[in-house]
Amino acid sequence: MSESLSNSVSMSESMSNSVSMSESLSNSVSMSESLSNSVSMSESLSNSVSMSESMSNSVSMSESLSNSVSMSESMSNSVSMSESLSNSVSMSESMSNSVSMSESLSNSVSMSESMSNSVSMSESLSNSVSMSESLSNSVSMSESLSNSVSMSESLSNSVSMSESLSNSVSMSESMSNSVSMSESLSNSVSMSESLSNSVSMSESLSNSVSMSESMSNSVSMSESLSNSVSMSESLSNSVSMSESLSNSVSMSESLSNSVSMSESMSNSVSMSESLSNSVSMSESLSNSVSMSESLSNSVSMSESMSNSVSMSESMSNSVSMSESMSNSVSMSESLSNSVSMSESMSNS
Repeated sequence: MSESLSNSVSMSESMSNSVSMSESLSNSVSMSESLSNSVSMSESLSNSVSMSESMSNSVSMSESLSNSVSMSESMSNSVSMSESLSNSVSMSESMSNSVSMSESLSNSVSMSESMSNSVSMSESLSNSVSMSESLSNSVSMSESLSNSVSMSESLSNSVSMSESLSNSVSMSESMSNSVSMSESLSNSVSMSESLSNSVSMSESLSNSVSMSESMSNSVSMSESLSNSVSMSESLSNSVSMSESLSNSVSMSESLSNSVSMSESMSNSVSMSESLSNSVSMSESLSNSVSMSESLSNSVSMSESMSNSVSMSESMSNSVSMSESMSNSVSMSESLSNSVSMSESMSNS
């Protein structure tokens, strides 16, 4: 529940997910595939109902060099019900310069059942600027059984500015085996303002292996007002090996009411080497209730060299009920220079 409470405070990450609702709207526009130099200006008012059952084996190989400018205003009510059994292999190389400006007002309901085996290999060099304003009400119910292998190399410069007002309900059951190998060099700037009410209920059985090397310079400024309820049951075996060199600046203001109920059985091995310079300024007013039952075997080996400055003001009311059976081994070497200034008012 340390992670769950960390998510509750660092709503900057959760708001990054709410920023990527802009990507989801972009995906709903880019259901048409284009290999072109295109300029599209569209205004659309549409009511659409799509019911599809598809059994497909598809192989797509695409090389695209595109310069695209898209300006779209859309008001849409869409209902999509889809059942799909698909085996897909996609190999894509893309060099793109894209500018997208979108304003969307959408009510969407999606019910999907999917059984998919997917292999995606992508190399992308992209410069993207996205400015989006979205007002969305979304309900997603998904059951997925997936085996996915993703290998990606990306060099990206991205600027995202988003304002979002969203009400989202997500119910998901997932059984997944995933292997992700990623190398990324990224410079990202994200500015987000979000007002969200979210309810998430998830049951997950997952075996995940993640190997990541990342060099990143990130600046995140977020203001969030959120009410979140999370109920999760998870049985997970996770192995994470990460090397990161990061310079991060995070400024967050959050007002959150969070309720988290979690039952977790986890075997986790984490090996991390990190060299980080971090500055975090946070103001948080939070009411949190956490009920956790955990059976965990954890091994953590960490080497860290960090310079950290943290300034925090927090007013919190917290209730925690926990039953834990844990076997933990921690080996850590740390060289740290830390400055912490905190004002806290807490009832626990």
